[in-house]
Amino acid sequence: MCFSAPARFVASGGLIAAGAAVSLYFVALLMVEPLRIHERNACVSYTFDAPSKWLVMPPYLVAILGALFVSSRPVFRWFGAAIAVLSLVSWRLYERNFISVWCFFAAAVSSMFFLYVQHRRSRRSAATR
Repeated sequence: MCFSAPARFVASGGLIAAGAAVSLYFVALLMVEPLRIHERNACVSYTFDAPSKWLVMPPYLVAILGALFVSSRPVFRWFGAAIAVLSLVSWRLYERNFISVWCFFAAAVSSMFFLYVQHRRSRRSAATR
């Protein structure tokens, strides 16, 4: 699934719009509804009363994963696939504590991404010496 440069540009605009809409939704929600944080089954559980909180998760995941999937670099698409799989595992196994578990997995993959970037930077630096 490799997109042309113009298609990636258009897709990026849509992903930015989806991310902005999700962000605005959560900001507005947190202005009118309290966020309750408590421990549940050895996980941190975040809850708030919102009738459409599960309707916002697909656009959130699209905004997060979409940028990785439309990247021209295969390694970014692999990171996107890893994050997608881990988000499904998080939701399936820990639906009630999804946000907490999802954040843990996202942090783990982000650490892998950081190590990849550092490795590339050190290889490039060594090649220019």
